[in-house]
Amino acid sequence: MKFFISHSSKDFKYGDAIVQLLKDIGVPQQNIIFTSKSGHGIPKGEDIFKWLKNEIKEKPFVIYLLSERYYSSITCLNEMGAAWVIENEHISLFTPGFNPSNPEFWEGAVEPRELGAFIDDRQNIIEFADIIVSTLGNKVNPVIFDEAITKYMETIENIKQEIDDSEIIDYVKLDNESTTTNDFIPHSNEKDETLDSNTNNDIQFKKFKEVIEIENLLMRSSY
Repeated sequence: MKFFISHSSKDFKYGDAIVQLLKDIGVPQQNIIFTSKSGHGIPKGEDIFKWLKNEIKEKPFVIYLLSERYYSSITCLNEMGAAWVIENEHISLFTPGFNPSNPEFWEGAVEPRELGAFIDDRQNIIEFADIIVSTLGNKVNPVIFDEAITKYMETIENIKQEIDDSEIIDYVKLDNESTTTNDFIPHSNEKDETLDSNTNNDIQFKKFKEVIEIENLLMRSSY
């Protein structure tokens, strides 16, 4: 059986971690469809929509990697609808921070009351991996299985940390750009300059507090 990971390209790193987990628990590379990665995606020269349509018709096991980004993608929603029409066997995986009570999830093609799993929850992922192994009809050495889960969880935590650090850096950059812009605002008279000086002092104090909070956050995340 083939396994098709329906995902947003913006969730590539999470999807790639799932691909590696599938391989580590015995799914052959050629049986994994993951369009964002060479070797698992669309063959060169193929029409993407025709190829996906034919693959979905073959009834692969569909793994929906759900996120806010997924529901913002017309392509992802088309994949979900096509797989639903064919009635493919499937499971939903939730990216970190995704809220299963999201109205778009409940109104979508996937039955919201069916089994779903958070990709950063170890027990959820063990149950997911058990389903995959059972679907394949394989037997995996318990030690190898546990090592695959541990390796996967470490990868997911690293990805989450990278995303958190990136968001902090983006916030600092945005704050710096805002402060720099304020420095170039002209002042019409002495009274305005006095008021602006007090305002700048307040801004600098708030900025100082934010920087301290960010440094503390980074220190905690490094432990």
